[in-house]
Amino acid sequence: MKRLFVFGCSYTSWMTPTWADFLATGYDHFENWAIEGIGNRAIVERLSECLLSRNIGKDDTVVVQWTEPHREDYHRPDLLPTTNWSRMGSIFNQGTSKIIVDSWNEKSYLMHSMNFIHLGINLLSNSNCKWFATSSSDLTHDIKNFPELEFYLQIFTHKNWITSLAGPIQQDNNFRGIKFITNDKIWYDNHPTPKMHYRWLIDNLIDKLDVEIDHAFFDRITQALGTEPTISAENYEALNYALLLTADWTRLRTLVKGL
Repeated sequence: MKRLFVFGCSYTSWMTPTWADFLATGYDHFENWAIEGIGNRAIVERLSECLLSRNIGKDDTVVVQWTEPHREDYHRPDLLPTTNWSRMGSIFNQGTSKIIVDSWNEKSYLMHSMNFIHLGINLLSNSNCKWFATSSSDLTHDIKNFPELEFYLQIFTHKNWITSLAGPIQQDNNFRGIKFITNDKIWYDNHPTPKMHYRWLIDNLIDKLDVEIDHAFFDRITQALGTEPTISAENYEALNYALLLTADWTRLRTLVKGL
């Protein structure tokens, strides 16, 4: 049985299908361990948990999408129905709480993040599974701001490291994701659209894996969302229903809470 396990943040598990959901159509079993807003500490800890609890081996495929380094993670049992890890997101969006004032340092957080990624790559390298790693943004950009950390750049030369998911957005200066309408205000999601996720998968990952995905699933997602997806307080549930009805997709079906 071919099994697929994926890890990451909202670039891997989001309100609409991501690259992981399209890739999953080529596997017999799929588990999505990603959580929107989490950082690299939580990602590597959940990776370690999965490798042991699921007895990952040579017939399994693991793809890890690392995230930007400025995130604070903590774990607490029974935190939320879907996860026991916090979803605080970037520390720059958390105001001036005491924990930020007392403990946060940009260089230190970058160092922590690089160590988490290095640990994850070593866990995968010793797991005997087929694996690849990517990121939601160009992590080398942050390192170049601190010359004393440049030895970490070797992480991104690993043969199993593939192009960042941010590529489609960075290459399109006119990028606009899903349109949101909240309290009569309009704003655009800064995540890749399902079409961008699908294209990234085709261009960067699918040829490295011995699987045939269901391209018709992408067509059904496009049909359900339309060419310019819009989400408002009035139609959010309608959108979820359309994805379920037209494409038989809901992310809750494959999300893994874990410990």
